[in-house]
Amino acid sequence: MQQNSSIADKVQTTLGALLILCVVLNFSNVVARYGFNTALLGIEELQVYLLVGISFFGAVVVSWRREHLRMDALVGYMRPRTRRVVSVLEELAMAGLLGFAAVQSSRYSWQMAQINRKSDLMEIPMWIPHGCVTVGLALMALLAVYRLVAERAAVSTPLAAEVKDPAGEVLL
Repeated sequence: MQQNSSIADKVQTTLGALLILCVVLNFSNVVARYGFNTALLGIEELQVYLLVGISFFGAVVVSWRREHLRMDALVGYMRPRTRRVVSVLEELAMAGLLGFAAVQSSRYSWQMAQINRKSDLMEIPMWIPHGCVTVGLALMALLAVYRLVAERAAVSTPLAAEVKDPAGEVLL
C-alpha cells in the first residue's frame, strides 16, 4: 500500500503548490493595487476556483487516509463487532450521500457546459470548477464503496486481519 500513500502524497504536494500559487497571486494583486494603483483583473476569480479544487481534491486525500473528522469518541469503547457495524453504517452513509451529491453536481456541471457558461472576468468555462466538485464527491463516494467491498471481503476471509483499506489500515 506504499504506492497508494505515495499517490496521496503527490496529490497533497500538488495541492500545496496550488495554494502557494494562490498566495502569490493574492500578493501580486495587492502590490499592483496599492503600489501601482491598478488591479489584476480576474485574479480573485481564479483564486476562488483554485481554492474550490484544492478543497475537494484535498477532501479526497483526507478521506483516502481516513483522517477526516469523525465523531468517534464512543467507538473506541465498543466491541469489535459493534465497531464493524458502525464502520459499515458510516461507509454506507458516505457512499449514499456523496454519490447523490456527485450525481446532482454532475448534472449542474453538464448544464454549465451545455450553455457554455463562462466566468465573468477570466472567461473560465464554469464546468471546470463545478467539475472539480463533481470529481471530488464521486471519488469520495467510490472510496466509500471500495471500503464496503473490502469490509465484506474481510468478513468472509479467514485471514481478515490481512485485509487493508487503500490507506493501509487494517479493516478489522
